[in-house]
Amino acid sequence: RVMALNALGFQYRQSKPEMTYLLGQQAYELARTLNYQPGEARALATMAAAFKFLGDYAKSLTLYNQAKDINVRINDRDRVAVIINNTADLYIQQGEWKKGLAAMRDCFAIYNTLKKPKASSKSVYLTNLAECFYHLNQLDSASIFLKQALQLAKTEKETILTAIYYLSGDVALAQNNTRQALFFYYQSQRTAARQESYSDLYESYYRLAKLYQKTTRL
Repeated sequence: RVMALNALGFQYRQSKPEMTYLLGQQAYELARTLNYQPGEARALATMAAAFKFLGDYAKSLTLYNQAKDINVRINDRDRVAVIINNTADLYIQQGEWKKGLAAMRDCFAIYNTLKKPKASSKSVYLTNLAECFYHLNQLDSASIFLKQALQLAKTEKETILTAIYYLSGDVALAQNNTRQALFFYYQSQRTAARQESYSDLYESYYRLAKLYQKTTRL
């Protein structure tokens, strides 16, 4: 039941983060009663996700760190990597790219030691690394990681394809390759439309509009 509460809470994280917090809190209290540490750690992460979408990054970071400490204690290295990735995402959301990159490097180092790593997680980690490199103007590194992420995402994590395409467009545009940027932005727009991901569709159209404005092709 602990994990069911966490799973249900996670589903509401974007649309109803207050509900996510309440369900995570219930899961946490039940896990504590049962002395079920994996569930306790997951509940802390669920509540952290709620605070992230509520915009309270400080509380989210505190809860993620608590979740990480439990996962370290029970030697769940896969979850440690996940939590560090989530922590990095908090830094990314706030534009703290150096902190984000440092966290993602720690995450990826742990991921590479796992006996049975999830390929779907790797595409997410590579994309986050690439985004940090892009914003730190390390464009070659960003491009390398995005190419690796794209190959994986096509088979393992299609939901992140749109982000990979528009980030690839951003990198191409920063390298003054307008034609390639346009190609990637169109790919992101088509993928977001197919997946009915309206937030990603907004990102794609926004970038296309900026590109048209820059090239005066209105």
